[in-house]
Amino acid sequence: MIGSRVSLVPPAPRAAFFCIGAAVVMGGVVAAVGANEMLPFAVLPLAIGLCLLFGADRRFLARFTPGAVEIARPKQSIPYTSIHEVRPIVPLSGPRPRWFAIEVVHQRGSLTFPATLTAPSERVYAFLRGHLAEKPPPALPAAMASYQQEQEESFGADRVFSYGGRRGPFRHDASQWSAAGKGLLITAALWAVLAVVRPGAAGWYVGAGLAAFIGALCLVAAWRGSGRGVDPEKTTGAALVISPLGLAMEQGPLNGHLTWQQIRKVTVQVPGKGITVTRTEPGIAVEVEGATFVITDTYDRPLPEIHERIVKYWR
Repeated sequence: MIGSRVSLVPPAPRAAFFCIGAAVVMGGVVAAVGANEMLPFAVLPLAIGLCLLFGADRRFLARFTPGAVEIARPKQSIPYTSIHEVRPIVPLSGPRPRWFAIEVVHQRGSLTFPATLTAPSERVYAFLRGHLAEKPPPALPAAMASYQQEQEESFGADRVFSYGGRRGPFRHDASQWSAAGKGLLITAALWAVLAVVRPGAAGWYVGAGLAAFIGALCLVAAWRGSGRGVDPEKTTGAALVISPLGLAMEQGPLNGHLTWQQIRKVTVQVPGKGITVTRTEPGIAVEVEGATFVITDTYDRPLPEIHERIVKYWR
């Protein structure tokens, strides 16, 4: 893909149209009841809707040069040598869909390639993953490194797989937070101007201050969600080794190793839909006699890849 470009095929802007429609309806209702002094309230959904409609996330463009991924919108350059992880953003259960988003974790943060690009998602994912081949193996704790060495001596290095702690985690909903923040700041500015030029409208200062405060919070959330506010060098500290004999893991309080004969069941655990009392974290549920533990999304390789490797050896 060197020398080629990919751009976003933007989906229908339903959220933007909803906000703009809400502004039109709000303005119509206010005009119908003759409460024209309340008309500036319609500016809020209108500004957010326009920011969603013309946001940078709807104008994604990237070019693959010999040494780096050049992102035009938003403008940045990511050298291939700086890429730490490439992760498909897909459901853990079921086959990978035709179109999916791709998270690229690099030395300065994280970038998400949208799902609907002008090139197939699998092609982009395979190209980016290809630049991880020369990366050094993850640093493992002493006990895990010893286990890995023993397994490699018994079965060969090509049949033993190790996974270190992932960087992040990063969120992937930053664009809507950014649009809401910008819309709120635009609204705050317009309300502040209204309070200055309109006699008796000083109360809009309060609304402007509140909108500016909430808008700033939304922009901070967007900045954090984009990956620029998280140290990409900091890992979760988890470690996992999979071999023909079994698996060994360090994940929070979990620490130890199992043979495949000790494992009774391996299933995919996905968050429940709707309102639930407890939060179910996505992961790979491993059932042994008298207990079940979950391999969570805390490793430097995607959970579907780890799940496939476990099932292949376990069966």
